[in-house]
Amino acid sequence: MRRSTNFKVALLATCNMLFWASIAVSTVALSRPNISIEVLISLLFIAGVFTWTTIYWLVRNCVKPITCITNDIERMNQTGSVVPIANIYGEEYEALLVAVNKAMRLAQGEKQER
Repeated sequence: MRRSTNFKVALLATCNMLFWASIAVSTVALSRPNISIEVLISLLFIAGVFTWTTIYWLVRNCVKPITCITNDIERMNQTGSVVPIANIYGEEYEALLVAVNKAMRLAQGEKQER
């Protein structure tokens, strides 16, 4: 992933953690007046770990594969050749590459006819 994407993900995770922290603080404030600092810190720590774990899982399983496929398609579009990377992603990716290659050929054929 690009650095700007990493920054956006870190910013999102931090904002999400602050959101959960505010929920934890407001819940603790409304539940009991005699709350200890240790319990509050523990709740904030649990909220932070939950948030960062969730964001890490989403990026690892959703964003990175989509980014890799998008980068491969952009590179293929710039070079005009299909790179055989289908063994990394599987048969679906190979079908996607073939479809994009055919679409590129059709688009180039239409440009040449005009």
